[in-house]
Amino acid sequence: MAAEIETMFYTREKPWHGLGVCVQEAPASEEALRLAGLDWEV
Repeated sequence: MAAEIETMFYTREKPWHGLGVCVQEAPASEEALRLAGLDWEV
């Protein structure tokens, strides 16, 4: 099964697909967007 994920972050436990940036605690909104690779401008 393909994960079909380009960018993301996760907290504490690594997801089954092993992709993303690990953070220990849930970040604030702005930091979450940066970590997930979603901090682009339109």
